[in-house]
Amino acid sequence: MRPGIRTGLVVTAAVLAVGGALTAWFLHHYEYRSEEVPMPPAIEARRNPYLALQRFLQRLGDTVRVHRRLPGPADLGPRDVLLLTTARYSLTPGRARTLLEWVRRGGHLVVRIRPPREPALPDPLLDPLDIEVAELERRHQDPFTLQVYDNDAPLTVHFPPGPRLITGRDPEPDWSVRDGAGTVVAEYRLGAGWLTVLAGFGFLDNDRIGKHDHAALAQRLLHLDARRGTFHLVAGEFHVPFSRRLWRAAWPALTAGLALLAAWLWARGRRFGPRLPAPGGPRRSLREHVRASGDFLWRHGQGAALLAAARRSLRNLVGRRHPGLNHLPPERLYPRLAQLAGLPPEAVREAFEAEPEGAAGFTRLVRTLETIRTKL
Repeated sequence: MRPGIRTGLVVTAAVLAVGGALTAWFLHHYEYRSEEVPMPPAIEARRNPYLALQRFLQRLGDTVRVHRRLPGPADLGPRDVLLLTTARYSLTPGRARTLLEWVRRGGHLVVRIRPPREPALPDPLLDPLDIEVAELERRHQDPFTLQVYDNDAPLTVHFPPGPRLITGRDPEPDWSVRDGAGTVVAEYRLGAGWLTVLAGFGFLDNDRIGKHDHAALAQRLLHLDARRGTFHLVAGEFHVPFSRRLWRAAWPALTAGLALLAAWLWARGRRFGPRLPAPGGPRRSLREHVRASGDFLWRHGQGAALLAAARRSLRNLVGRRHPGLNHLPPERLYPRLAQLAGLPPEAVREAFEAEPEGAAGFTRLVRTLETIRTKL
């Protein structure tokens, strides 16, 4: 066997031996295990805290519609079930009477009570039922068992800590459930329908409906009539408008603030004596007036008059600054002015005697007169 082949076999055997030893060590010290990592709920579950209840009812063959606000009377059938999970702050007395009339025609309404710590606003749905609300003294409540029907197995349920119902006797609930702290479920027969009042919907949310026998209790509460129609789940939360809560909580301060604002506006609006006259516009300069007068005269054919005025003004200036020149005849005056201004004598004579030929000629003559003026 050649030396190169022998060396390759040795290296290969060494690599396999090291790899096998590492593999055996790894398998001896490590084992495969699966671990569940809790993930945050999906977007749909975050938007709808009762998505699991919705899927559960759909598995039972029910039709479920989810609403973000209270559905209108036209959306509710005579055999439908309405789960109103909100606090009903925007529910008007007229809308409450419409819901109760729908219940008496055969509908099933499921609502919750309001905790005492929430705003003390009228509840047109539950106020006529003589229901009071009591806060728990203990923060924790143990699961308990109840038996819905005599021939059924008992159910184990756990209601989260929170307020409990204190039901009156006018009317008395047809069926109720109590735990160690008070009533958690009360059902009232109203006409041909049912009104179910819960201490809270916490046992039916996505985190708790799969625990104990909560799903079975939900089936019992929501399927009082085997001919149930559509289930309407109001999963949105609508609150009292901020303006209404602010007025209820601080109406004295708001009233005082509005009065102060009105007094300040009245004080700022007071005026002593007559109003000051409006200030006039800015006055124009003398140069602008002269320019405007010259433009007016030129447009109306008075160019000769303008030139004659310029010549007279120059002669008067010559008489004041050089009195001896003002009495000379033109043939002697023009050369002397030309000598003073540094101009040809013919240009000076033309400036005093020539007639203007158009705007260019007029401008030339006036420019010559102005040059003589500045040189005097």
